[in-house]
Amino acid sequence: TSTLVISFIFIGWDSLYLVASALMFGLVSLYYIQKRIDGITGDTLGAVLELTSLVVLFTGVLLK
Repeated sequence: TSTLVISFIFIGWDSLYLVASALMFGLVSLYYIQKRIDGITGDTLGAVLELTSLVVLFTGVLLK
């Protein structure tokens, strides 16, 4: 929640796009992994975390 507040202060309402993109990508990724390998491991969570960071960065670049 602190990240959302800080991004809202610096970016404004566009920060909601960042949160929405991270949430959507994370949920879709975890759903795909769950179906593909029938479970979630720490490695898959770490991979989703890193890829979600990239998605948020790319979304931020697109908003600029």
